[in-house]
This record gives sequence, structure tokens and C-alpha cells, in this order.
Amino acid sequence: MERRAQDLANRLVGTLSNQFVLVPCNVDEHWILTVIDPHKEEIGILDPFYSGIHDSTWKKVIEWALKMFNATMQRKGRKTLNWSIPKVPKQPDNSQCGFYVMRYMKDIIESANFERISSLQLLINSKSYSSVEIDEVRREWADCVLQVI
Repeated sequence: MERRAQDLANRLVGTLSNQFVLVPCNVDEHWILTVIDPHKEEIGILDPFYSGIHDSTWKKVIEWALKMFNATMQRKGRKTLNWSIPKVPKQPDNSQCGFYVMRYMKDIIESANFERISSLQLLINSKSYSSVEIDEVRREWADCVLQVI
């Protein structure tokens, strides 16, 4: 846990005050997306299966990483972090979480209006993704894999 927190803290140190860090993470064989604004100490958890933070270990890693970030930046952080768990499209079965997380990232990266963690709810506001939207990230992933090989 400590190593993960340190690695994440190191990544946060390089951010500007208007940047977010997108952290796809596999917890208990399930993919989630964590969106972090380290300068405002705001965290969004996008989970295509659960409706809350179900992994206390990952939460602790994020908390430690932000404490390390604040120490490195020589600033006092908040006593409590600002957690957000927006309602996002849910996967229809137990095997598509990774593709849903990639779709969340795609939507965030392509959005010109994403300014705050609290706006994630507005950004990803559909009740579900169509099979066409999920197939799009599957094709893009397959294209990336072929380019790496």
C-alpha cells in the first residue's frame, strides 16, 4: 500500500493547478476509475458496478498519496478530502468493467467543459452506454494492442 501511495504521490507532484489525474485501478479483479484534482484535494470514484467506495484499501492509498503530495508541495492539506461518487453508466454484466472505465476516460478527455470533479455527474450523464459506444473503445483498445505488438 505504501509503495502504491508513493508512486501515486510522485505522479501528482507534476500536475498543474488546473489538471486532473485519471487513475484506472483494478481492485479485487474489478476496474474502477479514480479522478483526482490534487490541488483542490477532490476525488471522484467512477465505478461501473458499485455505487460507492467498496475498497477501503484503495481509499487509504489515495489519502496517503495526497498527504505525501501536500508534504512535498510544503502545504497544509485538508483534514478531510472531498470525495465524489457520481452516478455513471453501469456495466450490464460482470465482464465489461474495463471497457466502461476506458469509456469514462474517453468522455472526460474529449470534454472541453470538464473543470471540477463535481462536474463529473454532468459530463457522464447518460443512464447507460450503448453497445456502439462500448464497441468503439473495444476497437480503439484492439488498435493500440496491435500497434504495440
